[in-house]
Amino acid sequence: MAKSPCKWRAACRCDSILGDSLDGRRAPLTACKPDLEMPTTSIHGTPDYAELDALGLDPSDVVYFSSNINPFGRPASVVEADQDEISRSFLARYPDSRSQRLREKIGAYHGLPADAVLVGNGTADLIWLLAHAYGFQRQAAILSPTFSEYADGVIMAGGHPIHLPLPGWHRIRRRSYAPGGTTLAQTRQALETSSPWLVFICNPNNPTGEYLSPGELRFLWEGA
Repeated sequence: MAKSPCKWRAACRCDSILGDSLDGRRAPLTACKPDLEMPTTSIHGTPDYAELDALGLDPSDVVYFSSNINPFGRPASVVEADQDEISRSFLARYPDSRSQRLREKIGAYHGLPADAVLVGNGTADLIWLLAHAYGFQRQAAILSPTFSEYADGVIMAGGHPIHLPLPGWHRIRRRSYAPGGTTLAQTRQALETSSPWLVFICNPNNPTGEYLSPGELRFLWEGA
């Protein structure tokens, strides 16, 4: 067995959130991926239920703005559709792993072939799939400041994230940005210089809200 550079040795599963050590303890992900900054407080995408308990709050009484969650619950039409599917034993079989019908409907709505549509279990799933498909042990440019999941996915895929300033922003120190200072042309020049295998552009950007027009995106794409 090849010796692992991970201090938890070869028993550590670096592709999982937690790895088993040889003595039965749990190895933190950062032991295998030291570049990955694991959150020390609340994790984006879900409330901290321990914190809610300490505050005496019920999760259903909290409006959570960090995720795309409807505070009013599911529409009645969605509830009816779910109940209809369940009544037809939908839960008694595995779903189509290729999501063929869903991709066909999405493609038809947008005027695209089904093969041009990728379906995943949420946006984070697609980000990590793209990082593993195109960013493995390669450089991936990320226009920043932006959603942290892009960099995490690239690092977990063994890639190297390069943070380039988003148009309208400039870097003042590592992973810290301020408005102004970077033009669209300068961002394109940075992409040309870095020559990445993969480029992540969040549009509209999270969390700053900037929106790049189709023409601006094409301008950056041509430079990458």
